[in-house]
Amino acid sequence: MIKEETKAMANNMAAFSFFSFPPEIRHLIYEWMLCDFTAPRKVDPATFPDDMVRAPLKLGLENLSPAILRTSRQVHAEATAAMVRRCRFVHISAILDYWSIRSIVPRNLGVLCTERDLIQRFRGCVMALHVGSTASPYSREHRIDCLILGRDLDAYCRSLGSWVDVPPDFGRRTSLTLELGNPLNDPGPHVEFVHKALLRPFLKWVRGIERVEVRSRDQLALPKALVRDVETTLARPRWEDFDPAQLLCQFRNLYLRSGFWSVVEQAKDIARDPQLWPRLKELGGPGFLGKFGDFLFEIFIGQTVSIAERGGDKECVMSLLGSDLFTFKALRVLQDIGTIPNIIRASWEPNSAQLAELYFRKANVCHFRSIWQEDPETSFDCMRQALVAITEATKYQPRFELIPKLQELKKSIRDDALKAVGDRLNFRGKYSLKNTR
Repeated sequence: MIKEETKAMANNMAAFSFFSFPPEIRHLIYEWMLCDFTAPRKVDPATFPDDMVRAPLKLGLENLSPAILRTSRQVHAEATAAMVRRCRFVHISAILDYWSIRSIVPRNLGVLCTERDLIQRFRGCVMALHVGSTASPYSREHRIDCLILGRDLDAYCRSLGSWVDVPPDFGRRTSLTLELGNPLNDPGPHVEFVHKALLRPFLKWVRGIERVEVRSRDQLALPKALVRDVETTLARPRWEDFDPAQLLCQFRNLYLRSGFWSVVEQAKDIARDPQLWPRLKELGGPGFLGKFGDFLFEIFIGQTVSIAERGGDKECVMSLLGSDLFTFKALRVLQDIGTIPNIIRASWEPNSAQLAELYFRKANVCHFRSIWQEDPETSFDCMRQALVAITEATKYQPRFELIPKLQELKKSIRDDALKAVGDRLNFRGKYSLKNTR
């Protein structure tokens, strides 16, 4: 009885064919076995020592199982067709500032390649996507290139849309260029269908691009209606359409939700464009400018507070102090007429308590820098700046609870200075005794 059941089962298994599965299931099997990015390996930042922007990319070529290709020629041909025709490869490139480019790299998707020269020589890209912007003059631009599967384009457009869908950064203009190629060099009627499938994720997820351009490669004719639909749908409305009160609320929500770094970048661009202030005053009134001035003050105080909270992490503090964002001087922004337009100074002035608080934060930062500076001369210069900031803070009628903090910080700085002088004298004494021997 058992032998008969085993024999019947063997006959059924012999009769079963892989092609008994529906095509959709076979295509999914090909995708998961030949391009499995479910658990991409983590890339060590040391992999790209000269380009830290590329470090977050996940090169997911680890879990491949190509054994299915050796099953038969029919399986090999169908798998090749499925991977090329259905997945299609997309080239993503971007030239942005450091903080923006780290937001749009495909962190959670598998990346096939990050070498620009290799990607440009590869002929299987059916779409090339380029993101650029007029970055802040205080930010250095970086370039990123990567190759992803077309099946992951929807997920990437979702993350790209979340990056673009932020409060309007008036000083920066983002551009998106989509270059469509001819899939498999086949001029058949299915080309338009493929292009619609590639552009559909952008129409679904991406909004707020100032300049959108859709073009073809190798003089390929594109449907004019489709191109016009994409370019108009993805374009951002003019900034006059935004309510200033709603804008400020969005800024605050972003500041509280995701930290202040991206908000500082956008606030810098707004504050440095004097042509925007008359229109904002007309829409929101002088009260809006006053609230925005208070919000700028809150952001700059938040920078130094964050540094103070990370006092135990030397590397983190030093990276923050040396970053381009922190070199944006809060005191100058609040007081220098050449940085902030006259119109905001007529609507908002920092009060004495705010200036005292800001100078106290500056003294704290200078103290941190003096502790971790390896060069003694630079360390003493930071101490001097901290003492000057404390002196300035005492001029502006600080809050009662701030006075003990100022005195304590002043004593700590002087103790550190005396200790540093003693260490230098002892070091010189040992060095001179060693030479005399």
